[in-house]
Amino acid sequence: MCLVELLKKDVRFQEGLNTCINCGTCTAICPAARFYNYDPRIIVDTVQSCDEVDILALLESDTIWYCGECLSCKTRCPRNNTPGYSLANSKIKFESMEPYKPDFIVANCPGCTFFLDRWQYVIAEMTGKIYGIDGYGIPVLTYEEMAGLVLGMDTLDLGMQLHQVSVEPLLDKMGIEYDLSKKHSGYMNEDIGKPGKPETLRI
Repeated sequence: MCLVELLKKDVRFQEGLNTCINCGTCTAICPAARFYNYDPRIIVDTVQSCDEVDILALLESDTIWYCGECLSCKTRCPRNNTPGYSLANSKIKFESMEPYKPDFIVANCPGCTFFLDRWQYVIAEMTGKIYGIDGYGIPVLTYEEMAGLVLGMDTLDLGMQLHQVSVEPLLDKMGIEYDLSKKHSGYMNEDIGKPGKPETLRI
């Protein structure tokens, strides 16, 4: 079966990439497109072109990794398409990383950290699947958070306590000190509450 036929049988193609009118609304609203050479409209256009050479080149490129699965595209698309099909795409990304056992992920766009962090929590609740080591998820950091850690900034000032996936294993591996009693404290030391704990994900 050819690549185009496989794509057309995928529910994400059927539900998220049909009837595109190439209006560019998805690109206009996309957070990643504001910061990187990334255009969701071109991705949809490439897939709908049914050109196997172009589609294969797209799949082998870094471009599709710029998507943070924030679903901004879905909220504004006049045809109700979803160029970044959220949870399903996140699972594919995590599964592709799993053999390499990454210590952390550095995200390209500001929304990526929230969604890739949150979806690990959701996937653990829904399926029991965990992508990190020893029952933990994979921490997802912004470039600013990663730079701040390397430069010795306080983890509380960086907002590391706001991550749903535990960052402590990464901090331990990097030899960074932190106050575990402030794990669920805000910037002014107020209690921000603990996230509900899935049975299979250590937080």
